[in-house]
Amino acid sequence: MIRDSDDKIISGQEDPADLHEDLLKVERNFTLPRLSLIALLKRYLAGQVSTESIVDLANALEMNERVNVDGPRDVVINNVLFELANPEINGALTEAGAMALIETLQTD
Repeated sequence: MIRDSDDKIISGQEDPADLHEDLLKVERNFTLPRLSLIALLKRYLAGQVSTESIVDLANALEMNERVNVDGPRDVVINNVLFELANPEINGALTEAGAMALIETLQTD
């Protein structure tokens, strides 16, 4: 999907519950940069965002056709969202896991 000027760019600083609600109710496109996922994971590490909020938000982002990622078909962002949204498959998010995901988002 091509980003247009009306897209809301997700910063990673939003309240996860508010963003989750916007993703479900607001009829607009959203853009999810890698840096925003990094910011969200850093907030988790700082104790500002709960594991449950991360899982709920990742589910809303992963399954939403109106969410664009950094580049066309950015596999890294899609993989990180899948990992976060599916703790029953990938295991619960831990501090070590969050740091590893940040590293992946920064290097790949």
